[in-house]
This record gives sequence, structure tokens and C-alpha cells, in this order.
Amino acid sequence: MADERRLEIRERAGLEEARLNQDFIDFLRKWSTPVLLVFAIAAVGWAVYQRRTQAKQAELSAAFTELEAARSGSNPSPDTLKTIAQTYASSGAVPILAHLEAGDIYLSAVRRGIVPGAELTPEGNAKPEDVLSDSAKADMLANAREQYDAAMALATANPSFSMHKLAAHYGLAAVDESAAQWDAAKGHYEAIIALATSLNFVDDVTLAQQRIETLPKLATLSSLPRSDMVPPVLDTTPKAPEPAAPQMPQAGIDLGATPAAPAATQPAVTEPAATPPAPAEPAPVPGEPKKPE
Repeated sequence: MADERRLEIRERAGLEEARLNQDFIDFLRKWSTPVLLVFAIAAVGWAVYQRRTQAKQAELSAAFTELEAARSGSNPSPDTLKTIAQTYASSGAVPILAHLEAGDIYLSAVRRGIVPGAELTPEGNAKPEDVLSDSAKADMLANAREQYDAAMALATANPSFSMHKLAAHYGLAAVDESAAQWDAAKGHYEAIIALATSLNFVDDVTLAQQRIETLPKLATLSSLPRSDMVPPVLDTTPKAPEPAAPQMPQAGIDLGATPAAPAATQPAVTEPAATPPAPAEPAPVPGEPKKPE
């Protein structure tokens, strides 16, 4: 009976194991294709993600390379920078930096009074055709404001670009100062104080406060005179005397003759010294015999 019992248990175990194997086989037959399809889709998605990430990094690297090339020249062109900002509009901070750089170029042109990229003469003067008129300066200020506004919009849309937003506020404040719009400039400096305080940028807070304090003084200053309004500087440096021209020998003079000796100098006649008077004889002492002469 015991052997039959053990045999029965073995048979039941074998049947149970066979049933489990058959269930697993049925499961694989039923779900293997969907599972494999899911794994295949995941693998393809990961490969696409990796490829897009590499392409994005390559595009970002190319954008920064072009930006640095445009900024590093002696006379960077604002048009080139604006083209870079449009071409790489989704390349991180590249379009923001391009707009800020272009705004700085326009603002510098207004301060210098000449068109962007103009070369000065060796004397340090600008060519007449490169000098900006008042209307041209107003156009340059408008272009600078447009570039700073574009940088501000992009920096505001992404909180990670808070430092670039500060730079845009500084640029707009400088434009307002150049346009004598003192209240607008003060508003930008107050915005800088608020943003710098939230970022714990103590130096920017101090600088903005100092700029606000200097605005009333800037409002009273007159514009700088142009070069044609400044009188020429007279040269008052004393000049060294010119050396005398060598004299040519006169006709009839023998250059080979020995020069005559100078005449002897006669000694000066001196008056004879006065003869000193003879000493007086001493008076005779009474009782002393007189000395023989």
C-alpha cells in the first residue's frame, strides 16, 4: 500500500508539473508576440531618442561656434548676430546672447556717434559718411531696444535664464538713459533690484541702487560736443634753436696759410706800493747815558 501511495503521489506531481509547463507554453504562445513587439518599440524609441539627443548637442555646439566667431571679430556685425538668433532659435541661450550682443553694438554706435563697424582714420577721426545724424541715432536706439526686448522675452519664458534677463534689463536701462527717459530707466533698475534680490546677487543690487542715485545728475548734464565744435589745440611746446649755418671762406684768403699768433698781452702797469714811514725814536730816559751814534 505504501508503494502504491508513493507511486500515486509521483504520478500526481508529474501531472501537475506537466500542466504548469503546458500553461507556460500556452502563455508564451498567447503573449510572446505582443511582449516582443513592446520591447522592439522601446528599443527603437530609445535609439531615436539617443540620435535626437546627439543631433541636438551637435546643433548646440555649432550654434555656439558661430556665435563666438561672430562676436570675436574686431567689428562684429549686428545683422550676422540677428541671423544667428533666428537660425538657432531653439538652441538654449544662443539666441538670447545673440540678441544681447546685437543690442550692445547698436548702443555703442549711438555713444560713439558713428555707424557700426566704421573704421577711424589714423588721426582717430571718423569719416564724414560714417557720422550718425540725430535721426540715425534715434534709429540705432530703436534697433537696440528691439534686440534687448527680444532677449527679454526669451529669458522670461525660461526661468533658468534669469542672469540673461538681468542683462536685458541693464541694456534697456542704458537705452532709456541715452533717450533721456529717466523714469523708464529707473523702472528697469528697480526690476534689477527685485530680480537680483531673489537670486541673492548682492553686487547687482548695489549697482542698481547706485545707478538710481545718479539718474538726477545725468539729467542735468549736457551732451558732449562734437569734434567740429572743439577748437584746435595750439602747439605751445618750446622749440630748440636751429644751429647756425657754417660760413663759407671769403675769396682771397689762403686756407693753407698758418694762422698768425695772437699779439702778446702787455702786463698791466701797477702803482708802486707806498714806502712805510720810519719808526720814531724813543724818548731818552732821564739818567740814562746817551748812546753814541
